[in-house]
This record gives sequence, C-alpha cells and structure tokens, in this order.
Amino acid sequence: MPGQNKIVVDYDFESLLCLGMVSHQSAKEVTRSEVEQWCRANEFPIVAKFSKSLSECIADDRKNAEGVVLTYPSSGLKIKIKIPQYVQLHRVLTGLNVRSVWELLCENKYETISGWFADPLIPDSFKKWLEEVTTGLGFQFSEIFNTALKIFGARPILDPFMPYKESRKALAAYFTKEENRKYSGLLFGLLDGKDIKPSVWKMVEPSGTTTFKVDGE
Repeated sequence: MPGQNKIVVDYDFESLLCLGMVSHQSAKEVTRSEVEQWCRANEFPIVAKFSKSLSECIADDRKNAEGVVLTYPSSGLKIKIKIPQYVQLHRVLTGLNVRSVWELLCENKYETISGWFADPLIPDSFKKWLEEVTTGLGFQFSEIFNTALKIFGARPILDPFMPYKESRKALAAYFTKEENRKYSGLLFGLLDGKDIKPSVWKMVEPSGTTTFKVDGE
C-alpha cells in the first residue's frame, strides 16, 4: 500500500522512477530529452524536471518532499540538495535512540515528544517505537518513585522531641534495611525535602544507543 514503508517522505505511489541513463557505448549520461523519449516509449515513469536556480533550490521548503538534484550537462556534475524540512525529520528518525528519549524525559521536554506524536509527517512506525520507549521508561520511573514514597510513608513514627542526630540515626537504620537499601538515597532526599525525580530518572538510565533508523535505511 502507498506510504506503508514511509520513512520521511510519504509517497502516494509505489513504483521505480527513472533518474537518468548512461550510454554503454560512450559511458556518458544520456540527455534528458532522450531519457524522456525512452520513458514515453516504454511507459516508464520519470522524475519531475524543474527549472530553478541554485538559490531557489536552497530556499525550497516544499512539504513531503526530499529535495532536488542539480544537473550540469556540460560537466556531468550532479549535486543533491535536501529540503530543510526533510533534513530535520531525517535527523530525528536516524539520530534518536532510547538514551536521547530518556534525556528529554529527564529534562521535562515533554513538548518536544508531544510535537513528534502530533506531526503528520512523522511515520506511524516511529510514533509506535517512541510510544513504546516513553511508556517503558515512564513505567520504570513510576515504579521506583511510588515505591520510595510508600517506604518513606511507612517510616517509624519518632518522638518529636528526640534530638536531631538520634532521630536521623533511627531513620537511617530503617532506610538502609536490606529491603529498602536500593531506595535509601531517595528516602534521605525525601527526608531532607529534596526533589527526588532527577535521582529516579538517573536510576532508570538506559545503556542502549541503537537509533530508530540507521542512516541509509
């Protein structure tokens, strides 16, 4: 189906396109008019031709397009120019990995992630992967955070007139019990009135660096 294998550009057709031809005899590129003639005779689709200057190509910002290839017939030189929007989306799809998503969550950059979900140009396969990653990391975060709150809430009730050092020592014994030891740093943070969320995110830091798409896929 059209667009099923979409990565960045959502093409509305499935077909090979003729980009150009090279003569076996001369080993030189065939002219555009000759290529068009061959394509018409063989009912083979050919890429669109544009008559634009270099500056116009650089300023091109069409939606749902990859870019253009500048051709200089006199020298055979070809230069590919990517549309800025394509470059940005490509960077997201080939540069984002589990760790970079984790970093966004750590920095409370939820708007960035929400923007990707809302962007109609970003493929559903990426959104599914992103949802799995954010849900998985969020679940780990919530599990640790809520457990720490539960343990802290069940701490011993001490005499309010107990000297500070003695009360802290008593709570430290509870925080460092074998079953609580994993959360002791968070528990002391709660005791001192600190925001423990950065510490919880640090505890779920992923080690993987595999991106959603490898450049060139």
